[in-house]
Amino acid sequence: MKNSRKIITDILEELNVNSFIEMQKDYVGVPVDELLYSMITKHHKVNLSKKLSDFYHSMSGCRIEWSCDLNKYQNIKKYNADDTIITGEIYIKPVEEMLDFEKKLEADWWIKNLSEEERNDLHNFRSFDFNDDYTRVGFIIEDNALHDNKMVFITQESSGFSPTGLSFDQYLEKIFQYKGFQGWQYNYFFQNTNNYKRMMFYLDQLF
Repeated sequence: MKNSRKIITDILEELNVNSFIEMQKDYVGVPVDELLYSMITKHHKVNLSKKLSDFYHSMSGCRIEWSCDLNKYQNIKKYNADDTIITGEIYIKPVEEMLDFEKKLEADWWIKNLSEEERNDLHNFRSFDFNDDYTRVGFIIEDNALHDNKMVFITQESSGFSPTGLSFDQYLEKIFQYKGFQGWQYNYFFQNTNNYKRMMFYLDQLF
């Protein structure tokens, strides 16, 4: 398994050399030093598993955004005739942002179908990254700790959390595999959808 920073920099390198891709953002954060990391985790009163801790000691998150103008490259076949552009985003939150509760999750379209227990879980949920407005993937605080082997996801208007079926290492590998294609998380978790087929149709041509 490559180290975390290597996975992200390899994605960035692959995107940068791809003639179909235009980059909008290409930021990969510097490692978090131990003093700052300790201050942040003590402030939030949450311990991170060794794997998550190692991740943030290797990089303080990243912000990568890319696009492909389908009308500019006529040799790329379109899945839908009205497709004009495809995009991707890899926004891994800095540790201080990841440990903050995301207030957006209190909106009605996130909580209206949740039981009281699930609403409590929601307030203990910490999303690791961001790709679209419909799906969140991350960890639920248990005994003042985040465990890398318990990644869960939730979608808007769902009735609660579901296990991802992925370890933290495997999740990073999926980010690499799908290059942050917009909506990749939902598409991966629900592979019987037309959206998943569309994503793979374009990824197969681009990469």
